[in-house]
Amino acid sequence: MSYVKRFGAVVLLVVVAKTVVIGQVAVEQIADDERGLIHGIVLDVDGVPLEGAIVSAMGVNATLMAVTGTDGVYELEPLTPGSYFLRAHLSGFTVSGRNLVEVTPTNEILHRFVLSSQSSSSDVSIPPVLTAGFFEVEAEVQQGEDLEDPELDAESVQQVHDHSELAWRLRHLRRNVLREATQAAVASASESNSSGSMVAKLGRAVSSSARLASSLWSQIPLSGEVNFLTTGSFDSPADLFSTNAGPRGVAFLELNTPTSSNGEWSVQGAMTQGDVSSWILAGSYRSEVSTNHAMDIGLSYSTQRYEGGNPVALPALQADSRTVSAVHAFDSWTVSRSVSLDYGIGVANHDYVQGAALLSPKASVTLSPMKNIRMRGTAMQSVRAQGAEEFLPPTGAGLWLPPERTFSSLSADSRFQPERLRHIEAVLERDFGSAYVIGVRAFRQAVNDQIVTLFGMSDIAGFKSDVGHYLVANGGNYDAGGWGVSVSRQLVNRIGGSVDYSFTRARWESSSESALIAARAPSAAKFGTESFHDITTVLNADVPETATRLFVVYRVNSAFANSGRGMTNRNLAARFDVKLKQGLPFLRFSNSDWEFLVAFRNMFREEVGVGAYDELLVLDPPKRIVGGLLVRF
Repeated sequence: MSYVKRFGAVVLLVVVAKTVVIGQVAVEQIADDERGLIHGIVLDVDGVPLEGAIVSAMGVNATLMAVTGTDGVYELEPLTPGSYFLRAHLSGFTVSGRNLVEVTPTNEILHRFVLSSQSSSSDVSIPPVLTAGFFEVEAEVQQGEDLEDPELDAESVQQVHDHSELAWRLRHLRRNVLREATQAAVASASESNSSGSMVAKLGRAVSSSARLASSLWSQIPLSGEVNFLTTGSFDSPADLFSTNAGPRGVAFLELNTPTSSNGEWSVQGAMTQGDVSSWILAGSYRSEVSTNHAMDIGLSYSTQRYEGGNPVALPALQADSRTVSAVHAFDSWTVSRSVSLDYGIGVANHDYVQGAALLSPKASVTLSPMKNIRMRGTAMQSVRAQGAEEFLPPTGAGLWLPPERTFSSLSADSRFQPERLRHIEAVLERDFGSAYVIGVRAFRQAVNDQIVTLFGMSDIAGFKSDVGHYLVANGGNYDAGGWGVSVSRQLVNRIGGSVDYSFTRARWESSSESALIAARAPSAAKFGTESFHDITTVLNADVPETATRLFVVYRVNSAFANSGRGMTNRNLAARFDVKLKQGLPFLRFSNSDWEFLVAFRNMFREEVGVGAYDELLVLDPPKRIVGGLLVRF
């Protein structure tokens, strides 16, 4: 797992570096002829010029620093018009008070600092901080004063350079990119009150600080999303009053920034707190490497710590926590107008699964012999561990939720055996105008150690799981083949949808746990050969007049595992996923959009998987509801 951590550190460092560089370039693009100048001299209490003092100007659009020569003279230029706080620092002397000055285009401001020696000062000391990486400054506060001495003319401020190596290096640093390293550690214990009332001065200071904060983010091309969600699960109305059903709070943050090479960096993170404390962090980079290549590289790391008292969950979480890390790299290569290749691999490491990392390669080729006809062939392997849906981020536009549920083995053997799927598929699609897309497909797949997921069941020790915990078992191996037909259409300008029908025939080989599954959930135990039908309907609606978006998935299948309570056909069942997002125009600000989300589903997984039985062998999943506020900026 060390290679995943190192790769994650590199990704995050590059994101930060690119963001800082982009922000700096934006600041330096202001025309030089619209900037001002601050210069002056730094003296001690006896009027002797101080050499090597660092003078800083912290403003809305920039923070500049300069170093005085042997004559104590400094110069800060060019400065963007606006308000600046001036301070002077020198080792062995107290730090000056912050002096607020106003820079206007093409003007020059003269300012004199008078610093007192620390040995004669009674000011309150602040721990030393490292300035510019060269020397330490004892950060104390001393009041500065305005320069009104008429004897300071152009001749007296001419710099006489010190020829020491340190002074030479400091003088030759670019002054407009030196950042004030002490501004966070140095606080003024006494402020200058040389001009105006304290109320007016406080107003100017608050206004400058607000402009500084807003300018920082406006200069950086960041976009993203913040979610504050509440989630809960229930199987019956009584579960709504159970502490295991929730609700739980979830916080999510996503940041995106473009790159100069037609790419984009993206970082996502989500966390929750409760009897299950968990978080997930992911980063990705997407870029069009060339005119015919599009690359997607990413990683994720998630962890779950159980702090509850569920007797079913405690034995399975002997180490108190579980962690999962994953990386992926995919490339889309447009060979020509009629041929394209998609290929890549995903690697996952689960600390609760013994053995090597789980490899999931995939490759597909798409041929377009005619403008409205596409043929695609896909070959892939997917290796999935128990509970992977809790830890891994969604592959599409699903909700980002950290691991909220716990799981354990149905049998006494708590070791987990990953599920391995090998799948090949051929698809033919035809566009009929701009309204219809009709596709047909045929597929074959072989699965070893199919995962069976059981809610509301008792384990071998007799402890019953609840809606916040489920049991997993090995359902055996199967070979399956089938075909399907899909129709998608944009019904009107605001509504689109699709209907997919498939028929599958599978031949099963039982596992050592098949009898144990059959004793508790007969519909989840598979033996011999069976066939089943599946119809999945998807509906999308977007109403801009009311800022409303609706997404609905409804799936009916004749082979769902379920307890059959209140049902005529024990296997025929339906599952759904509904998401409603309502814009809040009365909360809209200049650079952000606010939405309210309500999601309700009894599908176990966020996306419909490739495996024919992935969703079918989840017994009685509880209903899950998510609601909260989404802010995009």
